Amino acid sequence: MNKDFYLFNKEREDWSKSPNSIINKGIKEQLFKKLKSLNIELSGKRIVQLGCLNGELIQSFINKGAFVHAVDFSETLLHKTQIALLSSENFHKYQLSKIIRDFSILSDFTFDIVIAVTMLEHLPEDMTERIIEDAKRLLKEKVGIFIFRLPLGKKHETIKSSVNPHLDYNIWTHEELTKLALKYRYQSFNIDDISIFYKGGNQ
Repeated sequence: MNKDFYLFNKEREDWSKSPNSIINKGIKEQLFKKLKSLNIELSGKRIVQLGCLNGELIQSFINKGAFVHAVDFSETLLHKTQIALLSSENFHKYQLSKIIRDFSILSDFTFDIVIAVTMLEHLPEDMTERIIEDAKRLLKEKVGIFIFRLPLGKKHETIKSSVNPHLDYNIWTHEELTKLALKYRYQSFNIDDISIFYKGGNQ
C-alpha cells in the first residue's frame, strides 16, 4: 500500500462534503441479514471498520456488543462521526483514527472482523486487492473474518483516473473473487454481493 492511498486521501475528503455521503440503508440491512445467516455473532468481537460512514454502522455494531476501531482518510468524516457518537453512552466501545498512507497504525492479529462496505467498490482495482491482502495481517489467527461489499456482475474497465463515491465502477465476478481468496490463502470464502473471507479453516 503506497502512494495511491495518499492520493486517495483527497478524493475521500471531497466525498465527505456531499450530503449523500451516508451508508445505504439497503446495504446495511443486507449486511446484518448475511451475518445472521452465517451465524456470525458480534457480541464481544473486536471489529476494524474501513471507512467510518458517519458513525451509523459503528453504532449498530456497538449496540450488538462489539468494540469498533473505525479508520478513515477523511478528517471531515471522522469529525462528523465523532459528533454523531457523542450522545452514545458506549464511548469506551469505539475508537476513531485517521489513516494517511496505509493501515500501519493497526496492530497485527488484533481483530476478529475486518469490515468494508460501501467503500471497496469505489477504489481502483489494485488498491482493493491490497486491502484484501492486508486484512489478513489485522485478523486474529484462524478465527478472523473479512467482510466486504464488491458489486458482482459483468466485468468492465476500471476507471483509474477518478474515484466517484456514487458510482460502483469496480465490478468483480465470482470467479475473480474466488481466485483472489485463493491467492491470499484465505481458508474458506462465501462470495456474494456481501462477501466473506475466513482466515482460518475452523468456521
